[in-house]
Amino acid sequence: MSSEWSSKVGVSTSVNWPVGVGAKGNSGVAAVISSTPGSIGYISVAYVKQNTLDWTRMKNAAGSYTLATGPAIEAAAQTVTKVPADNEMSIVDPPASAKFKNAWPLSTFTYIIVHTTTPQAQELRKFVFWALAPKQQHLISNSFLVFAPIPKVVLVAAEKTLNTVHS
Repeated sequence: MSSEWSSKVGVSTSVNWPVGVGAKGNSGVAAVISSTPGSIGYISVAYVKQNTLDWTRMKNAAGSYTLATGPAIEAAAQTVTKVPADNEMSIVDPPASAKFKNAWPLSTFTYIIVHTTTPQAQELRKFVFWALAPKQQHLISNSFLVFAPIPKVVLVAAEKTLNTVHS
């Protein structure tokens, strides 16, 4: 969105911040935040909770200030109404709509990347189908880690793709 940001800071999983102290991974950033009064950082909500850190609300495209909670992530996930053939989806920055007013703007899906051909295809499919089952989806939505259940349209696409894994 900003050519100045892109040229000075960068676009990557590791960028050149112009100021501040860097740390490796969520645990490293949490440790720096914990030991630096007045600091600001970006880490997974699980690490915020685990380290009893303060967190903030973020303004989404609909103009609402939301926290990264399970329901806010689930609201962002509801923006997916159709899954493309390549399964590539983004739920970052949901549209400015009253329907998504409670959506967390930095939500994302967690992906499982597997080989499509493997001698353990049957066991792999069974395990992933188990992880995607309603019982497990319910468990993660009630977890400390702040995950949300997968929307049905995404679940159907995941199962269709998983059925292509073979020996």
